[in-house]
Amino acid sequence: SILKGYEKQVHNHVHSLALEKNVNFTGLIPHANLSSVYNEHDILIFPSLWDEPFGITILEAMASGLVVVGTATGGSGEILQHEINALVFPKGDATACATEISRLIEDTDLYERLRQNARRIVKEKFCFEHTVKKIESALYDSIK
Repeated sequence: SILKGYEKQVHNHVHSLALEKNVNFTGLIPHANLSSVYNEHDILIFPSLWDEPFGITILEAMASGLVVVGTATGGSGEILQHEINALVFPKGDATACATEISRLIEDTDLYERLRQNARRIVKEKFCFEHTVKKIESALYDSIK
């Protein structure tokens, strides 16, 4: 399948760069175990090249206290706000991605501000109740 071919390509690329000690392929992680995975990390790198639909992974990571460094393609652009709740870089620009990661490592105040803002924004804008109200309002407006 295409997915297996891509997975093999990524494994080969990691091997060709001698990064086996730095890259861990976990395979499929059950949803029930994701919170513990998020809690083991500080940053979520989300370098999507295509217009992602609305990304629940980003919201889960932000709610768990991770800072997101990613591209604002597709639905990600509805969530990620550069230097407010995340750091954003142009798709396909690995150097810009690395620069943003370095900023977080070097500037703990920036990291903490983004982390706190992300958690607050997820709670305020993307909680279940808020989402239901937005849907109800849109439906109501459509029948006026």
